[in-house]
Amino acid sequence: MRVQPAGAFPSRDPGRFPRWTQGEHDEYDSWLDEYMVEAENSSQTLHPAVKELQDCICSSTRLTQLAQGMYDELAFRPLPPSKKVPFHVNIADYQHMLRSLNYFLTVPILWNSYRYLIGWTSCPILSIFWRPLHTTCGFAFFQDPEVNMIMKKILDKWGEYLRSTESAWCLDDGPRCWFSPEALTHLLSEANAGNDLRIQSFEEIYICDPSKPRYGFTSWDNFFTRRFREGVRPLAYSDDNSVIVHACESTPRRIQRNVQESDKFWTKGTPYSLTDMLDHDSLSSHFRSGTVYQAYLSALSYHRWHAPVSGRVIRATLIQGFYFSEPPYDGFNPEYNPNGEEKLTWDNAYQTAVATRALIFIEADNSDIGLMAALFVGMTEVSTCEIAVKDGDRVRKGDEIGSFHCGGSTYCLIFRQGVDFFDLPDPARAKHIHPVRGFLARVKKTGEVQ
Repeated sequence: MRVQPAGAFPSRDPGRFPRWTQGEHDEYDSWLDEYMVEAENSSQTLHPAVKELQDCICSSTRLTQLAQGMYDELAFRPLPPSKKVPFHVNIADYQHMLRSLNYFLTVPILWNSYRYLIGWTSCPILSIFWRPLHTTCGFAFFQDPEVNMIMKKILDKWGEYLRSTESAWCLDDGPRCWFSPEALTHLLSEANAGNDLRIQSFEEIYICDPSKPRYGFTSWDNFFTRRFREGVRPLAYSDDNSVIVHACESTPRRIQRNVQESDKFWTKGTPYSLTDMLDHDSLSSHFRSGTVYQAYLSALSYHRWHAPVSGRVIRATLIQGFYFSEPPYDGFNPEYNPNGEEKLTWDNAYQTAVATRALIFIEADNSDIGLMAALFVGMTEVSTCEIAVKDGDRVRKGDEIGSFHCGGSTYCLIFRQGVDFFDLPDPARAKHIHPVRGFLARVKKTGEVQ
């Protein structure tokens, strides 16, 4: 493994693939090749869930065409300007893809030291599909209901492995492990980013026991869902119900006002569509012409959710979605850049309507906020959303209300028409992570002006 130079921290943007430089393409290829060699040297028989996907493909002429077509299509794709040589063939066909997928079911999420690919750390299964799912055939293949159902079974099995003690070997201090000096440096940098605190060690930030092997963590998932120590993320303005706090440790990505109840979320520009985001819930109409605030979670960060306001939970529900679906207008087109936004921003917006997600409606104690919605989106293999509250529960601002498992993701706060704010962060200027439970915005009182 190549070692990243000391002090070199990459931009954490797993969605930049079509805009990658030649060096970034090369590092992606080298990184994935390491896994492919290990997969090809593995003598594992296909796991029953992967065998089910193979049988599904082979029993349908249409799915066979799509499964092979997405790899054949790559050979005829025009290269983006940043790519000077043809795409390296990591995976040649869908049978090769199945063998690679099978291998990943018994491999934990490993630390990688490639400079540009930190954002891929939490998405090894997505890495298998990343190029083909951007093709026309790939979009159709992964939107097939039967394929999606089997992918859920496969991800559930992988989740079982990540929660088992067998996955804990990646928590040692070796070069591909999460407590290597390099990985600890990045984890510490991530936790300190955007905060006044400058904590010097992992054990000062997170609840753990450094006297025990692997800091006391028993599995990959146990490590991933780690908690902050008391006082590391203080609650902003705990007695002021006009202040809304960040529900996740995250970077602001987009604010959109006057959101439509129904819109073409799959088109260029990716407008939000409330009925699709909220799964056609009867409460969707309350947010017509309202405001959506969206933020992105880094793979290296804290992944528990906290109540943005004090109030009563009206409804809490899980929405099943597609696990590997990218915007169909994207492809490998590096020229398209709606409103000057990063590709990751409009990918995240698209995912709010199609991915597996958790939806929590809260009636805020502050009547100037009233009914609001928090939407926690589990993109790609980050598909396990665990809700920790139920209908009718009272929550205080800053209380834990749920968590993601397996990797980085995104979330939205959705407000009614007429709700306006002071000091809402400008995503275009957001250069760092905002701390969970920290100040997000202050709601204006009815009739209040700047």
